[in-house]
Amino acid sequence: DSEEDSHRHITNQGFNSKHQKYQLPGKSSTDLVEGHTRSLKTLQHHMGGPAYTALWAQLKVTIATTINASLPHLQRAQKDVHPENHGCIPMPKVLGYDFLIDEHFGPWLMEVNRAPALGCRIDVDRKIKTTLLRDVWTFALSQ
Repeated sequence: DSEEDSHRHITNQGFNSKHQKYQLPGKSSTDLVEGHTRSLKTLQHHMGGPAYTALWAQLKVTIATTINASLPHLQRAQKDVHPENHGCIPMPKVLGYDFLIDEHFGPWLMEVNRAPALGCRIDVDRKIKTTLLRDVWTFALSQ
C-alpha cells in the first residue's frame, strides 16, 4: 500500500517512528536487542567480533572517502560560520552517516547529513548521542 511504500528506505527516525510497525525499545532497555534503534555494542554482539571488525574497517574507508571528497566544501562552510577565530576553539562539525547493513554485513551508504538530529527521545538515543557529543568535544578541546 502507499503508506508502506512511503516508509521504505527512509533513514529519518522521526519519520519512521510514526509507522505502525516501528518498534520502540522497552523502557528498561539500556542496550537494545530488539526494536529499530540499535547501539554499536548491540551490533557487535549480533555480528561477532571478526565480522564487526571487518564492517567497521569498511565504514571507516567510506566515511574517510566522503570527507575527503567534500573537504573543500566543509572548510568553506566552516569559514562562513566562523570567519575569524579570535583565539577561540573552532566549533566541531558533526556529520550523520546513514548506512544500511545488508544480510551479508555489507555496508551501503544511504546518505550523509550535514546537520544530524541530536535530540533524544528514547534511552538508547540519549546514551549514544551523549557519548558522541562528549567524544567530539574531548577531541576538539585536545587539538
